Amino acid sequence: MRADELELLHTLSPPTLHPDGDRAVVAVIRPDVAGNDYVGQLWSVPIAGGAPTRLTRGHRDTAPGIPRTANCWPFCGPARTAAPPNCTSSPLPAASRWP
Repeated sequence: MRADELELLHTLSPPTLHPDGDRAVVAVIRPDVAGNDYVGQLWSVPIAGGAPTRLTRGHRDTAPGIPRTANCWPFCGPARTAAPPNCTSSPLPAASRWP
């Protein structure tokens, strides 16, 4: 492996199955060499196959939970201070909402 290939190493969280059973949500975390950090977003993956869809564009979004409504689900994002990560139920942008 070469140094320029480090950003190709993606780590996936355990999947969280949507209550409808048609898709799962995973956190995908990868190194950001230029930023000397890790970057993570949540992705929706159709169970029957097809292309995944990015749901969040946070810096280090992780730990997807089970959605309580069609527009919100719990997940953790980075804290802006030395405190532990912020865990929240965040509304999705309209383009990313569950069908």
